[in-house]
Amino acid sequence: MKWFLSFALALKCLSDTTEAEEVILMEPFDPTKAGGLWYIYSRNQNLLEKTNGAKCLIADIEHDAGGMDLYKVEAKWTDPSLGDMDITLHVVDDKVHPAQYFFLHDEHRIALSILGTDYDNYLVGHGMLGLKATYFTAFRKLPADPAVMAAADKILQKNKVTRDFQIIDHSSC
Repeated sequence: MKWFLSFALALKCLSDTTEAEEVILMEPFDPTKAGGLWYIYSRNQNLLEKTNGAKCLIADIEHDAGGMDLYKVEAKWTDPSLGDMDITLHVVDDKVHPAQYFFLHDEHRIALSILGTDYDNYLVGHGMLGLKATYFTAFRKLPADPAVMAAADKILQKNKVTRDFQIIDHSSC
């Protein structure tokens, strides 16, 4: 019993001194303005194994005119071994908050949260697939202006994100 109390006390001390990452949804968010082409610039984990080592990763978001809350996300990338790859996912917004989405796909049930965007230059998001989670940054054009990158970094700081990010290679796209 003593060891359990010591362990619990140690955990409490650690939790008091360590800040956890957060997922603070963008307020207000207009999903109709976030459509179009985004260059995925950085992420800290691959949600889908098939995008491991991806180069030239882009996402094209299109509103489905037939449904108020449906969106199509087409991701394209180059795999060094397999060549050009793509996947199309259909997304429905969460009725609780317009900056949160769920992918309607049999194989990949991904939740996506928009943490911040200015709609014209940068987008910062968080994605989850099962227990895997990633933060990512995307830009409308690359290379991104340093001021635009700084604005995206502020969103990550607001969410207390301290993970290391992988920069996606877009040099030969």
